[in-house]
Amino acid sequence: MAKYAGLSTSGQSMNEIWTAMPKSLQAIMGTGALDISKVSGYFGVLYIYLLLMATMHAAMLGATIIAKEERDKQLSSYL
Repeated sequence: MAKYAGLSTSGQSMNEIWTAMPKSLQAIMGTGALDISKVSGYFGVLYIYLLLMATMHAAMLGATIIAKEERDKQLSSYL
């Protein structure tokens, strides 16, 4: 909530920045209908970025696990 309090004073200018982005980029990011000057819009954008970070972490974790399996030749013992 402390981050939102700092952003709420400049919320309208942030909305102007979001609306200046191309519509295709807004659709990809999923932020086209969110109003950042409101609490629900702010946390909506925050949630999208948290999901993006969690997805990247899961992909990196999975790649690391597969690389370790191949390096240690553990996968061939199961087949």
